[in-house]
Amino acid sequence: MGLRLSALLACGLALLLFSSACDLARPEVVVVNELGERVMVRHLSFRGCAWEPVLRHEETSSARLCVAGEGRVHFQKLDLTDYCVNQIESGEGIEGLCNCDGTLPDEDEEELLAPEPLWFNYQTTAVFSVEEGDIMVIRLRPEQIEQDFSVPGPYGH
Repeated sequence: MGLRLSALLACGLALLLFSSACDLARPEVVVVNELGERVMVRHLSFRGCAWEPVLRHEETSSARLCVAGEGRVHFQKLDLTDYCVNQIESGEGIEGLCNCDGTLPDEDEEELLAPEPLWFNYQTTAVFSVEEGDIMVIRLRPEQIEQDFSVPGPYGH
């Protein structure tokens, strides 16, 4: 009985070490929002990785272990300048909050914008390739994105 238990523990330890080694071989990816001062992104995904937090201009996502291979980065984008202009033109904006002067509302004021802003679906035009052991920084830039029609809307910007 003791020999079986030792063999079982050895197999379990080997499996644990093997699975840890597999994680170390997976590519590590971070994404940087370089789309503009008044552009935020959320719901980023790439090769089996997902990032939930909203990234403001020049913010970087946390590092994630992704599946090796190639693909595009998918995300949702909100352009606060466009949103503020639409708020003013429709008369729905809150006085003094959306002045379209190029300044961002404070984080606590973003919740006051009405109605609920639409985050539009985008993807990178470039296909990124990551291999086992890679560490990759993907930078989202305005000239390298397009609307993502592979997922349900909204579309329009």
